[in-house]
Amino acid sequence: LDVMLFIIQDSVLEGKNSMRAIKNEAVKWADAGITTHEKAEKYIKERDALRAASRKLESIWGSTHNFSERDLAIATTWLQEKAYAEELIAEAYERCVANTGKLSMPYMDKILASWEKKGLKNLREVLKSDPAKNAKTAEKAEEADASYNISEMEEYFLHHTPIYEKEGQ
Repeated sequence: LDVMLFIIQDSVLEGKNSMRAIKNEAVKWADAGITTHEKAEKYIKERDALRAASRKLESIWGSTHNFSERDLAIATTWLQEKAYAEELIAEAYERCVANTGKLSMPYMDKILASWEKKGLKNLREVLKSDPAKNAKTAEKAEEADASYNISEMEEYFLHHTPIYEKEGQ
């Protein structure tokens, strides 16, 4: 009964209010062996961690993506266990796409692991450790050293231009 209440509550919170959707979710849980209160709590906690990882990656990259469970497991490791800085994940993403032409979480994982092995903990250290990069990378390193974020400043002033009234109005 406990597990059924979890399934119903979870389904309703997910917007799956029909009996058919609740039945399908119940079958899915049963097939996964989720038959006790403890297993249901563990499943919901793990699923919520994966969803949080997905939202975090989407906020870092500024776009939405349908991640596989494997991808989300990798991302959860980055964000929770390894606690990689968001700027490192964003840089690994940029390098991955530049080198492969697509998103590849295993490729990004290798990039991040290599930086971890070298003891590089932030973007400034990563960029300084690789002097062979192009001028754009050098610009990024300078920006990382700045006491303010140039991109944020440009964005602010583009959208917050003061309007001056003409004299005599």
